[in-house]
Amino acid sequence: MVAFYYLFIATAWCISLLPSKLLYVFSDLLYLITYYIFGYRKKVVINNLQNAFPEKSANEIKCTAKKFYKNFCDIIVETIMTLTIPEKELRARVRYINSETLDELHHQYKNVIAVQGHYCNWEWTVMMGPELKEQPAVQVNAQAEATANPNRHAVKHYAIYQPLSNKFFDQLIYRLRAKFGTELIHVNSTYKTMLKNKGKPGFYQLGADQTPPKDSEYWTSFLNQDTPVFLGIEKIAKAMDIPVVFINTQRIKRGYYEVEFIKLFENPKETSQYEITEKHVRTLEKIIRAEPANWLWSHRRWKHSR
Repeated sequence: MVAFYYLFIATAWCISLLPSKLLYVFSDLLYLITYYIFGYRKKVVINNLQNAFPEKSANEIKCTAKKFYKNFCDIIVETIMTLTIPEKELRARVRYINSETLDELHHQYKNVIAVQGHYCNWEWTVMMGPELKEQPAVQVNAQAEATANPNRHAVKHYAIYQPLSNKFFDQLIYRLRAKFGTELIHVNSTYKTMLKNKGKPGFYQLGADQTPPKDSEYWTSFLNQDTPVFLGIEKIAKAMDIPVVFINTQRIKRGYYEVEFIKLFENPKETSQYEITEKHVRTLEKIIRAEPANWLWSHRRWKHSR
């Protein structure tokens, strides 16, 4: 197993050094192998799509499935790219179009919870995060203060993660996600870490479409199906009164993405029970329905029934 690990890393490293045009040719080949030869989780993908979109014909479902596998293979190749890609190049590929929304929230509330789904290239947004600076309270002294302490107003980027079952891939993904300074927090330590860092400006990035245990406290309708949902985002936001935004990532062309921050709630304590949860679920659902192929349909999201 150890030998396989080093062989895989060495092979992936060599592949990552190829020009991006060749990497996407490799992605096209990977798509043909994954979809036509091995049929990786094809039954899961087709079943998920059929249940989510009962109004679509068999041909439409098949077309969406093929687009999904192309997107999925691109994400695999782009993840391999991150082994050697410089930060400057990656920032040119992931453009944050309204970071000022977060600047304002950080200036007022210090911390922000950012929710996202497994949509488009979620790995790159976890790795990068927006380049944020908390605005000083007194603008006139901003230059002098920055000179005296340049890191004082830096906003720390945290990503909440759930370890993968495969330790080998878990270590690899962990290293890649932390490559450019993102600090990873184990999902079970989220609240404890946020309490510890209270008062320090932080950008906390959480996944919204993980699968909770079958005895989940809250169920809702998501993509036409009974779906359990974690309440952690809502509970933490309300307990600490932290604003919640949604990360909307869209592919503008192959290998390039635009990220928009959708403000969901500025004052979570004023919301009713499950309001935050319903809002981020509906936001993700709307984004998926607009372009279904970009979501992770191979995930067994509906393995539990109520």
